[in-house]
Amino acid sequence: MVWSCDRCTFLNADGGLTCSMCFSTRTEAKDFEGSQWQWRAGDIWIPYDLDSCGLLERAFQEKRVSRISLEHGYFAENPGYQVAFDRTRGRHVQLNTCSGGTRSVRRLAEDDPMLFETVSTLGASRGICSICQLDLEQEEASSGQVVKMIMCTGSEPHLFHRSCIFQWIKINVTCPYCKKSVIL
Repeated sequence: MVWSCDRCTFLNADGGLTCSMCFSTRTEAKDFEGSQWQWRAGDIWIPYDLDSCGLLERAFQEKRVSRISLEHGYFAENPGYQVAFDRTRGRHVQLNTCSGGTRSVRRLAEDDPMLFETVSTLGASRGICSICQLDLEQEEASSGQVVKMIMCTGSEPHLFHRSCIFQWIKINVTCPYCKKSVIL
């Protein structure tokens, strides 16, 4: 199976989350379940393919693993890449063992405290989620489903449904309100 890029129309392998031609993130990436892993190239974040995301998430969850070799998608034909985990600081890197080069790696997950802060009460900030345009309800806030993004600062917090903003940041790199970059 293949998918056509919305931006450049290049046909890509089905397991990829990024266009091989223009590096645009596949729109459907927002709908894929679970955590997404991305590597940084300049000022953009490029998602790993689905198989690599699964491998990285399993290794990340297994707390005693500090480094893993990448073997799927692009990395199946280009061996020598590893990801090293730094769980205490949340800073992970992709290592090219052939050239010695490194790139930043990040994990996007709904439960990531480095991205989201749970808002337990709405108070005067009550409004709508800018993603789905539905009212933010106090019951949702009480159950941990309303969040603000850590990197956004200002007098009025930008509040979202947790699942809505998580889908947003899988394919966008900025806050939908203030356009502040979501770079860890």
